[in-house]
Amino acid sequence: MAHLDPVRGRHEVLAFGLAAAWRSEYARLLRKRYGIEMRVVAGCCVKESLVAYVDSYNAVSADAASRKFGHNVFQEIVIDARGNLNVQQRREKRKSKNPGLGLHRPGLCC
Repeated sequence: MAHLDPVRGRHEVLAFGLAAAWRSEYARLLRKRYGIEMRVVAGCCVKESLVAYVDSYNAVSADAASRKFGHNVFQEIVIDARGNLNVQQRREKRKSKNPGLGLHRPGLCC
């Protein structure tokens, strides 16, 4: 299936396990920039056979994407997704420290 999908114009990467904080951003960027879908195939409990299948499928997908786009798009997207998450976390941290809304008063915090 992994060899046939790119020929059919379908680019996909498989995932399993506990999601990293940036996984949804990774999936969004892959889809938006390159039309590559990410499909979660299992949670945290997986058999070795599924791990082997996912690794093999993703290796074929990565090769096909590298040929089509001329570089490792997955590495690029990981870096960007993590960076976007860090920016978002810094913004949220600044908002939570902003006393201008009257939501945070000394002695009343959790």
